[in-house]
Formats: sequence, structure tokens, C-alpha cells
Amino acid sequence: MSAVCAVACDLFGTLVHLPDPWFRRLAPKVLGVPARAWLAAVRDAGLRHAYPSVEELVAALAEAAGSSQHQGRKQLVKALREQLAQARLAPGALSVLRFLRRRGLRLALVSNLSSAHAQAVKDLGLQEVFDVQLLSCDLGITKPAPEVFSRLSQELGFPPSQILVVGDSEASDGAARRSGFPVLLVGSRQLPQFFLLGWLFWEGGELRLLLAEGQKLALEERLWSVERMEPLAEGQEGRYNLLATVVARCGKEQGLFYCKRFWDPAAAYVDALARSLAQRLDLPVPEAWVVANGEPFEVSRAVDGKPYAPPLNGGLAFDLGSHLAFAYAFANADIRPRNAFVTSTPGKRERLTLIDFEHCFLNLALPPELGTQHEASGALSHMTLAQARNLAQRQVITPKTIIRARNEFFSWREAPARVREALAEGFSWCWERMQACATELVARVRQELGHEPPLRVGTWRFRRRLAPFDVEEMEARLQQPLSEVLPMFMAER
Repeated sequence: MSAVCAVACDLFGTLVHLPDPWFRRLAPKVLGVPARAWLAAVRDAGLRHAYPSVEELVAALAEAAGSSQHQGRKQLVKALREQLAQARLAPGALSVLRFLRRRGLRLALVSNLSSAHAQAVKDLGLQEVFDVQLLSCDLGITKPAPEVFSRLSQELGFPPSQILVVGDSEASDGAARRSGFPVLLVGSRQLPQFFLLGWLFWEGGELRLLLAEGQKLALEERLWSVERMEPLAEGQEGRYNLLATVVARCGKEQGLFYCKRFWDPAAAYVDALARSLAQRLDLPVPEAWVVANGEPFEVSRAVDGKPYAPPLNGGLAFDLGSHLAFAYAFANADIRPRNAFVTSTPGKRERLTLIDFEHCFLNLALPPELGTQHEASGALSHMTLAQARNLAQRQVITPKTIIRARNEFFSWREAPARVREALAEGFSWCWERMQACATELVARVRQELGHEPPLRVGTWRFRRRLAPFDVEEMEARLQQPLSEVLPMFMAER
């Protein structure tokens, strides 16, 4: 099998679930025609022609089936609309498709649909994620006709061997194999559920799952067995990465974990490095491990708490100040309320626990094209801090951006004096703690300059290899006295 460059998906039964197809069983009875005549009408008239309305679709089907019962048509129109209103995305479907696009794959929708059923593509927000749509009601031909798959290859611009066809029917979707396409069927051993498509990776000429039920996870010196794996609910997924919840067991202990597949695999190591520094400083962050199972992904302990929401009390303000100090020193560009949880331990105060540290270690944002050129030539490794500052298009983390992040958590102007004081105390505590072990912390980051694969840092737009001048810039920040740094973060703006 060649490397996969595109994915073509069927709709119903694959990406979208419909309730029990009672509409199909109802139609022959209501119209007074044999079931065989109705199915032939669906195949020849319903799936191969487009109609401007549901009423006209049903009328065409009735005529093709040989029915003249007009009252039955009204009943069918109502039944069809009710059925379409119940169409639901398969769990994790939209986040998987978006993730595949971020990975650079082209996506196609290839489905046998009536024009009425095609409306579900728009209603469920799927239209925006597909580069190509080949629907039978528009094409005039249906799967498994070879012409459908030859058209698919032409539209996507790749040979069949590089286009993965995903569906739920061996008869229609599986027919793509005869034209040279690799095929995965939802519900098969290779792809038990659609959302697992996002956890496939390429190894040795074959696709296999990075993570699946029954798999063993070695986390530090303990071996966990995955008992259940589920996608995050739509709306809770990450902006760039793919996330799943995993229930796993080690002996008699059962644990809940979050597993994250990064759009850039190297980000798993960046996140792990940043977490290790935060843990060294005793900041509240969940445990996490990188699992290098063909492609690195991250497994972290589920946060036992609730998503952060104002108001902010003194204890949480102290933690927020500590996190802001760390973010300024190590360029964490993703310190946001959406990544914060309020956690508690019996007998102890609530803590403000942060997740997501993949956007650390890049403050000097070189113009993307310039960063790419210097990385390709090896010039990044020899660039001085002064040169990088002169070339930088902007700084990602400044007092202004940290204050903006602070203000997303709570209203500074309206906060009680005690909350402001607690934030300053937390900032001061963390800053002094970082300065006390600055040599150790900076050495830990510098050590990763030789990491293989190389660490790539930055946000979606500004992304490049971690460079020596990045480490120098962090070191320079940590040399700033608290009396100089703290006032910048206490400004009323």
C-alpha cells in the first residue's frame, strides 16, 4: 500500500447515523406497491437524480414505483422529514475530519444519496471539511460503479493506491478495492468505530492503530490495559489536536486518562518538557507521559475537578500568578481559562490546575518563510540572540500579552484587593523559585536542543525548530529582578 494522501468517506452509516430505516419499510405499504418496485425506484430515480424539494422527490419515487396514491405521498413526505431531522454525527466524526485536514490530507465525500438526504451534509456542518463531494444524486451514477471511483481519483489528484476509502458497506464501498483503492469498513476489526480513523498511522506499508481497546500502555514502570476508549464530545475537542478519553486498568486499579494525538507529533515532547519544568516548581499540572508507539502521543491523568469559572478567590489567584510567571519565563502562549480546572484534595485548598503546554519555548517569532529558510540551511543553530531579536516579526509573550491572559480569568479592576495581592504573591513565589533553580531549568531545556526528532516549537503560524537563542532568551528573562518584572504584571489595563 502506498502512503495515504487522501481519505474518501461514505455518509450514512459511516459519518452520520440515521434512526432505524422505517421510512423504507413504510413506503411500499403506504404507496401500495411491492417492496421490490420501491427499491428499484429508489435506486433508479431517487439516488441518481436531484430534486428541488422533498415533495418532488417523493412524487418521482412514487411514479417510478407505479403508485398513484397521492395521500400516501403526503405521509411519506412527513415521515422523510422526521427521519432526516434525527440524523446525528457519529461520535468524534467532525473532530477526526478536521484533524486529518490539519495533517495535510485531502478529504472527499463519496456517497449514494437522494437530494433530500444530501441536505444533512450542510445541516451537520460537514460541507466545510470536504475538498471534494461526489454525490450520486448529482453524478447520476451510484457506487459500486467503477466510474465513481475513477472520478474520485481524478478529483482528488492522487492515484487510487493513495486514497483510503472509508465506508460501512462491503457491496458499495468495498467495491473500491477492485479499482486499486485501500478500503476500511467501519465496524470491522481494523476500524471498530469511525473516530478511530484519527488514531491510525502509517507503519511499514500498512495502516495500524496507535491506540485501541485491549492495548497495553507503559506509563513509567506500570503497565496499563486499555478497557474503553471514547472521543471527546463535539465542542470539547482541541483546536488543533485529537483527544480521546481512556479507561485503563493496572491490576486492581482503574484510571481515567486523556490521550492526545498532536497535529505535529514533535509537540508531544514539547508539552512533556514544559510539564516537567512546571512539576519541578511544584505548580499544579497533571501527570503526563509520552508514548512512542510508532508515532509519539501523550497520555495524561484526567483532571479531577471542574472547568475554571469566575470568581477567583485568593488561593486560586495565587496559583494563577504562579502560572503567569512560568508562562512569561518559558513562553507559554496558551495560558487561557479554557485550559484551566479547579481541583481539590481532601484537607487541602482548591488549586488552579493548567493543562496544555505544547505552545511553550518560542517567544521570538521569525517570519514563517524566514524561519523555514534558516532552519533548512542550519543557520538557526548559529544565530545569536541579538540577530534573532532583530529578525523577529514579533514577540509572542510580553507583559502586555500576559496581562491580557490575566484579564481573561477575571476582571482586574473589579477584583478585591486580596485577590490582587494573592496574584502578586503567587507571581513572586514562582519567580523567586525559578531564579533559585534557573541553572537547572535552563540546562534541562538546552539538553533538548539535541532531541531526535528535533523539537519544533511555536503556534500554528510561527513554527520552527527550537534554537540555542531561544534558550538564551529564557535565561535572560530569568535574570530579570522581581522588582523589575512584577510591576509590569500588576498594571491596571
